[in-house]
Amino acid sequence: MTESDWKIKGKGAVVIDGRLRIDFSAPLEELHAPNAQAFAASDMEMPQQSLVALVCRPDLPQRLHFSAALEARHIDGILKVHHSGVVEIDEGHRRYFIQDRPAGGRVMDMAAKNRGLSEPIVTERLLPVLIDVLDNLDHQGLSHRRIRPENLYYLDKDRQVVVLGEGFTEPPGYSQPAVFETIERSMAHPIGRGEGDNSSDLYALGVTIAMLLKGFDPTEGKSDKQIQELKMSKGSFVSLVGDHRVTGPTEKLLRGLLSDDTAERWTIEEAKGWAWGSTRSLRHKPSAVRGRRPLNVAGEDILYDRMAAWKIASMGDGATEFVKQSGLVSWIRQSLGDETRAGFVADAIALAQPGNALANDLLVTRVCGSLDPHGPVRYHGLALCNDGLGAAIASALGTGDITLQGNLANLFKTNYLAGWESSRKMSRENLGHGVDYAKLTGWMENAAPGFGLERCLYELNQSTPCLSPLIITFGAVDLGGVLQCINAAIVAAGEAVDVFDRHIAAFVAARSEDAGKMIPALSVSSGDPAERSLTILGLFGAMQSASDCGALVNLGNRMESRLPPILELYHSRKRRKDLSEQARLHAAVGDLSGMFKVVGNRKMRRLDEIERQQAAAEYSELNKQLKALESGTKRITKETRATGYKAATILGAVVLAFSLWFAIEAGL
Repeated sequence: MTESDWKIKGKGAVVIDGRLRIDFSAPLEELHAPNAQAFAASDMEMPQQSLVALVCRPDLPQRLHFSAALEARHIDGILKVHHSGVVEIDEGHRRYFIQDRPAGGRVMDMAAKNRGLSEPIVTERLLPVLIDVLDNLDHQGLSHRRIRPENLYYLDKDRQVVVLGEGFTEPPGYSQPAVFETIERSMAHPIGRGEGDNSSDLYALGVTIAMLLKGFDPTEGKSDKQIQELKMSKGSFVSLVGDHRVTGPTEKLLRGLLSDDTAERWTIEEAKGWAWGSTRSLRHKPSAVRGRRPLNVAGEDILYDRMAAWKIASMGDGATEFVKQSGLVSWIRQSLGDETRAGFVADAIALAQPGNALANDLLVTRVCGSLDPHGPVRYHGLALCNDGLGAAIASALGTGDITLQGNLANLFKTNYLAGWESSRKMSRENLGHGVDYAKLTGWMENAAPGFGLERCLYELNQSTPCLSPLIITFGAVDLGGVLQCINAAIVAAGEAVDVFDRHIAAFVAARSEDAGKMIPALSVSSGDPAERSLTILGLFGAMQSASDCGALVNLGNRMESRLPPILELYHSRKRRKDLSEQARLHAAVGDLSGMFKVVGNRKMRRLDEIERQQAAAEYSELNKQLKALESGTKRITKETRATGYKAATILGAVVLAFSLWFAIEAGL
């Protein structure tokens, strides 16, 4: 999405909650974030406050867990978040954040020519503030991921109070220039650089200090690949500080923060103890193995193992053949001198299946993982840190990128991640963040509602709003919000619009254990419209009970329109009438839970079925008796007719005899 596509073109102002005002006619260009526009904002109840609203681009996920933490608890040294939500603008919905407005502007604009700040200003005024901020974030299990000179501000007009800007309007590290990212994360696609942790922020702090002292970016004009090669060959400290003269303590600090070895990089405790001289000194340690001779990859000579992985992964469909035929195994064995890795790559090549695209993609992934075990996962053109998978899925589903969705799905199905993660040796970083990769694979292999890539999305991104097409523009982040947004959206939606799709099913399964237990019933009832409608009503009712979100009249009316086939599940006409009347009462007040208790009462349905069976048995018995009676009546009629014939014959004979006798007597 180009900048011109997402930049807001609206004018005027909006008032939120009757007090917060965002003025779209007053953009604050000097406070724009890379992927959010800044506008003047105010609080009508506290007009003395100076506020700014950051309005985000619509196609990127935001770090809502981070903004929510800052909104709930202010941290000194970082701009306070006062409010956040979704606002309608330019015929669409945008997420916004309202925070303090820094009156003194940026500490340094790296696009301009700067003299650089003096060492005392940096180490005595700025550094303590930033270390305290990172310490506070670390205690809350949060990372900032956008530390750089241009995101440092003076809060006051006198430029005495330094604060760190936001880090939540985009995926973690998304807009960070590669120079501020560790080598590992800079090699990943920006969407998948991952949350990282305090170690990632401390590295960015080291880069920031170096640039503030110099007044410029020493890597300006270099490509990401050139920056990575520079860091691998010379180390980050030499690449960024170079021959710039600093005092011994500051050099010690920068060497500690800029260590390319994650296990050796200074911790927050060491950074805090630096002022007291209680930290260890570090020297340059290469982060990549340099070969004795280069490996020619796509016409380019590569000397480092990590760069070989990066280059091979970028070859696309030609990577598989290169791995098989380039003499890579010999280069690893002879030039890098690593027999173990050479054997692993040889085994991976031997296991590859000719003509199997997925197997070939996995071969390249395994080889790149061997060449760069600390780098990102590389799969079919993707390069993602494993704690960046969630943001990549959010982007794929949010933008409708079918190719990216397919590649991510295939990556999960390979189950490669579990083995790759367990082989990592980066003990200092909790790169997995508690992810159960076996579950990811299981979810991906299940095509039923509530599973698939959508389930992976909401499990890996606990603060991601529901991306159901029906409510995607509303930004609902919890069960109650989802229901309220559906309740609002169906006013303009036709009867044919599905009010419960795969996204909502996956969202419910990931957010509510109780409501999620009903999700498998969707697959069971998928072939019966009445049973499916009843299941959805039950899910809505469970969500309403779990979230206590209040009345849902619109949704109640919509579900009432679907009652007839549900009521037909009952056999008693009187019961159907009674249940219909009761359900309508609940629908009128938006009580979905009550509706379900009425029409989805399992005991009532069992009783109805028992009564039906009893009635059927009684009917059958009566029918038998009727047939028996009918059969007996016919028999009686036949016997009676025969008896009548006999009586008539005898009577006739008697009459004839009497007549003859009378005639004889009269004749005499």
